[in-house]
Amino acid sequence: MSSGGRAGALAGVDGCRGGWLVVRVPLGEEQPRAVLLADVADLLLAADAPLLTAIDMPIGLPDAGARPCDRQARRLLGPGRGSSVFPAPIRPMLAAASQAEASAIGRRIDGRGLPIQAWNLMPRIRALDALLALNPAVAARLREAHPELIFRLWGGRPLGWAKRRPEGRAERLALVEARWPGAWARCRAGLPRGGWADDDLLDAFACLHAAQRISGGDATVLGGEKDGCGRVMEICA
Repeated sequence: MSSGGRAGALAGVDGCRGGWLVVRVPLGEEQPRAVLLADVADLLLAADAPLLTAIDMPIGLPDAGARPCDRQARRLLGPGRGSSVFPAPIRPMLAAASQAEASAIGRRIDGRGLPIQAWNLMPRIRALDALLALNPAVAARLREAHPELIFRLWGGRPLGWAKRRPEGRAERLALVEARWPGAWARCRAGLPRGGWADDDLLDAFACLHAAQRISGGDATVLGGEKDGCGRVMEICA
């Protein structure tokens, strides 16, 4: 397997319609590169896998109840943006064949169902969970991140617009451009057409920014409890 880069890199990953959108940069360099992968294993299990990857996908899953990191992230984002933090599914929901079944499991265990936004992430949550179950060592170089929280802390103020609005894209893109001038356009031009959207690429850049902050010891980390499988339930930004 190959992820299209060299060893000794940091990466940010966002799930998208076509699979997984990856933005990575080798240590000591300033030019990120982007690739669209169908399987996240092609990044995390590659011979040249990044030293650290920040991914916008739940990793640690509770057996019941809400994750403290999700509650903390919503409070930090505040009204409006806090709703972008979807509740992570509880682990028993992974066996569900439909949103209705997952919601029934949730209501039976702790009195809450599963929103459609969270259910739409379920195939990728399952894929990542299965990869970590078979390859537990990967967890040491993988951290969960949340782009909206990253952009909030990156800009030092609440975001004024939703990311799919032209104004929201502009305020997020301004942060990316200030950090990596010209990288957005280069990465965008090099990706295949279809399977991803501009907000997916912005989110992957945000996760790369988080990976650099984690690597440098500067990241904000919410939560930190371990789930029943020993995986950390946290959000880094």
